Amino acid sequence: MSVSPWYFLRDEFDFLEEEFDRIFDRHAEVKNPAVLSMEHRVMDEQAQAEEEYEACLEDAWTTTSEECHAEEGVCVHHRDILAPDQSLRDLLYDHQTKDPLYAQALVWGMGVFEWAGRRYPRRCPTAKRQDVFRVHMNACLVPVKVAAARMDEEGEGEATLDLALQGYDLSLVYLQRTWESLKRIAEQPGEKEGERIENWLQEGVALRAKIERTRQELLDRRSFYQTPPHGPA
Repeated sequence: MSVSPWYFLRDEFDFLEEEFDRIFDRHAEVKNPAVLSMEHRVMDEQAQAEEEYEACLEDAWTTTSEECHAEEGVCVHHRDILAPDQSLRDLLYDHQTKDPLYAQALVWGMGVFEWAGRRYPRRCPTAKRQDVFRVHMNACLVPVKVAAARMDEEGEGEATLDLALQGYDLSLVYLQRTWESLKRIAEQPGEKEGERIENWLQEGVALRAKIERTRQELLDRRSFYQTPPHGPA
């Protein structure tokens, strides 16, 4: 049986690992009440989206428990693909060459994420603080959800395709939030990195179009399972 390179990464994507966790570590050290409140608002926005996504995952896997157990077996069996001295991030970059959509999402999302992390909070005026934090909170989740969707696409049956659609939908949500906040940052008076941000905005539009096309192709594929075996009545 051939095994998708995405299977053994499921748990890592689910827990958002490494860089994303650092946001919460830094948040725990915040003392300023105004900054703490602002970060809570952005985090609550993200948490609500994740809770809705997790509910969809639970519903879908409940209806396909046998398939779920089979895939979990594959996932556990192939966890040793992660070498002892290899970080998750290095592994993700290794796999980006195998999937153009994921590669595009990774380069864009991680580039924007790391930029926002450098600016927040020290180089971040109060007027831009919430949008810079929002970019930092959402950008790295775009490739995470694209990867999860790509993995689910390789399953069989309507339920797994529904999971993939949910993954693409959530990647578009995080992309849109990132894009909106980047645009507001660029429009602030005195912004010195406007050209760089404008490039990211244009690349974000192209990435969104590519995800939407991929999602539509998946919808067309999913319709196969909803077509009566002898054609319409």
